Amino acid sequence: MPNLTLEYALTLSNYPVFFKLHAEYPEIQAVIGSTVSLPCNLSPPSNDDIISLVLWYRLDLPNPIYTLDARSAPSADMAKHFSSKVLGSRAYFNVSRRSLAHLKIDPVEEDDAGEYRCRVDFKRGRTMSRLVKLNVIVPVKKVSIRGRDNGTYSGLIGPFTEGDSLVLICEARG
Repeated sequence: MPNLTLEYALTLSNYPVFFKLHAEYPEIQAVIGSTVSLPCNLSPPSNDDIISLVLWYRLDLPNPIYTLDARSAPSADMAKHFSSKVLGSRAYFNVSRRSLAHLKIDPVEEDDAGEYRCRVDFKRGRTMSRLVKLNVIVPVKKVSIRGRDNGTYSGLIGPFTEGDSLVLICEARG
């Protein structure tokens, strides 16, 4: 898992205080066109607390990409779901099992790649955030082989004299 470094600066009594937070977070791979599930643990800090609001962010965007609003619902299962234009109907947040809740994206698009943050607000407990990184794999669509002279080759090449120099460049495009 990659390391995440967050730097914060606080000013207390006119003296700045700096600290760093190092954390590990999951990294998930998905092939373009497939389905992916981004995890978010919804377990409250205490057994008598309940979920109020869940906001999903992609860290390169300023606004939430998915919202689960349980503020006026008796439970998260009956909460209102809102998906932004970024995900539209491709996303659904499954909350049936709190510790294994996940944002399902289907189908995955190339632009879905990035770091995601799941922010969980509880009625009484402190807000919790969880990070996950999504890597989108784009399969190769075209492979070409060319030489130093930029000529494209296919099938058999040659003949070459023993001792001759041969440079082949393989290009894969997705």
